[in-house]
Amino acid sequence: MTTIVWDGKTLAADKQLNDNSIALSSTKIYKFENHLLFAAGAMTDIQAMLEWWKRGADPKDFPSSQSVKENMIAFQIIKPDKTLWILEGHPYPYQIENSKFAVGSGRNYALGALSMGADAVKAVEVACEWDLNSGCGIDTLTL
Repeated sequence: MTTIVWDGKTLAADKQLNDNSIALSSTKIYKFENHLLFAAGAMTDIQAMLEWWKRGADPKDFPSSQSVKENMIAFQIIKPDKTLWILEGHPYPYQIENSKFAVGSGRNYALGALSMGADAVKAVEVACEWDLNSGCGIDTLTL
């Protein structure tokens, strides 16, 4: 449960994690060697993918948890040229050509805000207003 938005310039994400009935705060977007990295899903699976990426993203070392459908996440990468790529279930990314993108439980609210001219931060703010699973502040990153 989350809202993460890319508007072509800025990556913005809410900070809310849910632990049963408690809302906790954590960072969900990362910058590593001029790449922006993010995903929605279980934080343990996201961290496994993040560490794999930091180690060089060798296909032979792809996290085994990602081959199990129940654990699989879509791990998004924004490259220095601002193109968006997704790794999903295997170590070979595919490109998303949309200039604006959102993931998570607040995605539809954020996409609606983007379509009305909002930037990534405002889109996450709108999602946090309406999505019970998004909140606890906003982080931003740019390339």
